[in-house]
Amino acid sequence: MRALKISLGILALTAASQVVIVVISGSVALLADTVHNFSDALTAILIGIAFVLGWRLANRRYTYGYGRAEDIAGLFVLLTMLASALLALYGRMMDRVDETVVIDAEITVAAVDGVLGVDRIRMRLVGHGLLAEVDVQADRPLDLVASHDLADTVRDRLIATTGRLLSIAILDARSERGQTAQASEQVVHSASE
Repeated sequence: MRALKISLGILALTAASQVVIVVISGSVALLADTVHNFSDALTAILIGIAFVLGWRLANRRYTYGYGRAEDIAGLFVLLTMLASALLALYGRMMDRVDETVVIDAEITVAAVDGVLGVDRIRMRLVGHGLLAEVDVQADRPLDLVASHDLADTVRDRLIATTGRLLSIAILDARSERGQTAQASEQVVHSASE
């Protein structure tokens, strides 16, 4: 029981310190590990309760004692592990960006001189950064050079606005003679650096 108490204390301390770091850094990977550590702490509590119940003596109702409490606690531990795995799987599959970030990006792009409208914005979280693809409509037919200039302006505004872009591709589907101009940029330093 002493080992269980020490384990619970260490797990709780680790999870609490991870929460602080997650709030500061916004790390999704560390958040997943924090959830895992909290679930480990919860399982330690369940095992502790099962050990205490298991030590109780037999009585008229439970003539063999409470030894099965450990089995039931093991089942709850298994269910907790399954829930943690499903939560991690869901989080990974839904690499979704906060809707306000997408809306802010759309407003930023629409405000750029020369942009008639925004057809589509796709953003995806990668670590602490964002990957983005933006389909814009120019307000007039553009030659290839002008289309690239517009794409560069849109890119620069988005980098300044989000501060977290790793890579961005801007597509102008209305450039002159139906040509498609695409400006793709690997952003090494964000605007906040």
